[in-house]
Order: sequence, then C-alpha cells, then structure tokens
Amino acid sequence: MMGRRIFISLHHQFRIIATNPTSKIHRDKKAFLNAGDRLHFGTKIGDNFAFALPQSQSNSSSLSFSTTSDTRHSDISESAESWKDDSIINKNQSLLGGRYDSNISSCNIPIGIASRVGTNLHLRNHHPLNTIKIIIENYWQDRQKKRHGLSFATLDNLDPLVLTKECFDSLLIPPDHISRSKSDTYYLDDNTVLRTHTSAHQTKLLRDGFDRFLVTGDVYRRDEIDKSHYPVFHQMEGVKMFADDELSTASKPSDLIALVESDLKEGLEGMARQLFGQEAKMRWVDAYFPFTNPSFELEVYFNGEWLEVLGCGVVHKDIVAASGRGDQPGWAFGLGLERLAMVLFDIPDI
Repeated sequence: MMGRRIFISLHHQFRIIATNPTSKIHRDKKAFLNAGDRLHFGTKIGDNFAFALPQSQSNSSSLSFSTTSDTRHSDISESAESWKDDSIINKNQSLLGGRYDSNISSCNIPIGIASRVGTNLHLRNHHPLNTIKIIIENYWQDRQKKRHGLSFATLDNLDPLVLTKECFDSLLIPPDHISRSKSDTYYLDDNTVLRTHTSAHQTKLLRDGFDRFLVTGDVYRRDEIDKSHYPVFHQMEGVKMFADDELSTASKPSDLIALVESDLKEGLEGMARQLFGQEAKMRWVDAYFPFTNPSFELEVYFNGEWLEVLGCGVVHKDIVAASGRGDQPGWAFGLGLERLAMVLFDIPDI
C-alpha cells in the first residue's frame, strides 16, 4: 500500500503521514499530519498540519496542506467512552436536544448513539468528510451552472430524527423489509427513527418545491463495529428534477427516461473523475432499489480492485406522483462519505 501510516481513524484518534499520488485528490499532496486530534469526540487541536482546501475551492478539487493553529472544541460534553454506553435513553436525560420523551417502550436508541447526534463531522473544516463534501458540491454546482444556469440547493444540517413514513414508506420500502426491523434501525418510537439514509428527506423536499438538491448528513444503522462499519456514518444524496426546457429533445416517454439516464451517468462519471483522477476506469452495474427505476451502481477501478462508489437511478414514477409532480422525470444518487474518505485518504479504520 502506498504511503506511510502511523495511525488513522475517521471517528477516533487521528494521526497520519501518507501520500497517494495515483489519485487526483492527492496529486498535489506531499505529506499531511494531524496529530492528537480525536475528531469523533472533538478534543482540542493544537499546532498541527490540517486538511485544507485551496483558496479558490470552486476552481480546484486538489488538496493543499498548511500548518495551522486550531483551537476548535466540540459542543458535546460527554467523554470519549460514552458512545459505548448501550443503555436506553430515558426522559431524565437531555439527549436528542431534550425535544422528545424517550421513556417509551419501543425506543431502542442507546445513550451512546443519542450522544453522537449533532456531532456533524461533515461540517467540520478540514475534516476528510467535509473536504469530500465540498468537492462534490462544487462539482455539481459548476456543472449545472454551465449547462442551465440553475444551481443545486445544498442542505447539510437537516434533523436526523425523521418520520418512519418518510424514511421508508414514502420511498416504497415495504413493511416487511429487513431494514425496518429494530435489529437494523434506531427507533425513538413507532413513528420516529434516526434516519438510515439521507433519502429520508427526498419526498418532503420534492413536495416543498426543491428541483435540484444535495443533502448531506449523519445517518444511523445498528451495525456491528469493525474497521469498515460504524453505527454512525455520513451520506450524500443528490436529486435533479428536469425542467421542460431540458427535455426539448425528448418526444416520447422512453426518450425521457433515456435522456435522464444519460445525464445522470455522464454527471456521475465526471464526479468520479474529479475524485479519482481523469484517467479513472469506471463501469456501470445494473442494480435494484425500491425508489429508482431503472437503477444502477457505479464502480471505479482503484488500487487494483473494483470499488463500488454509489447507487443511483431514475426517480420512481410513483414517488414523483406522490410528491405532487405528476410525471416529471428526474434522477437521484446516494453515496457514503466514509467509504470515499477511507479510500482517498488511505484510512484503514473507520
């Protein structure tokens, strides 16, 4: 493996000296060091090397590195060990913002998980998740403006507590699907969950009139912890609904689907090149998701193996209709930021 690792973890103690010249995102990087920063628990950072975007973020996706004096603190007061607490939250604890009565028999959210809500690693300057988020946002904004002059709305601080209906039913996920079980999902009560994906906001945003949007946030699943899995992680969702003037070349429904699919794949291939380099090899794999039809996965050949990068597809017609948009065509994609960060920053442990 290229580069030299001291120790690095996205959600725990963070130290690294590494380089990966094969990837565009690292091409201008000679070394970076972030010593003693417990990123997931927000301890103070002293003088150190930090991840930093170039001065003009809109013109470059490359990373630059500078010595900084950073005295950031977390607004989370619990100890670094509190995430291990698996006892169930109760009404006497002011977790989840104190907005909910958690003394409910159907609640299965442990104290440790509840305490992570609001950490927002994706909003912390110089954090790898934030770096990748910004690069992706800038890519889609630039692409859309060059083509149609219409920007994407970026939403990165939406409430992770969502209605069960929004997380599952509105996305056509059937009642007996395994993802809805309490062994997979954290329930505050029968009607409220910690979102399992950022797609949980899709139908509400469509109903509220958003035509193009990028949603980034923390998501929660009851995974066993290992080097590549953690019950708290981060996703990014992109949705684009097409305006009439973007569909002028399509004369029949099948042409509409083909046009949307083509725009989606072209856009995502460009995004992948922005992250992995202009010479990156890619392939499309047919897939199945309840909320898109047709559906695809994009794989990128990186460091000698095919890496699944994201899932995507044409937004299911029933979701579009239920959102009050008739038969308006559109596409959606979703990706995991940790997965990309671990590959692009050569991080062995989430």
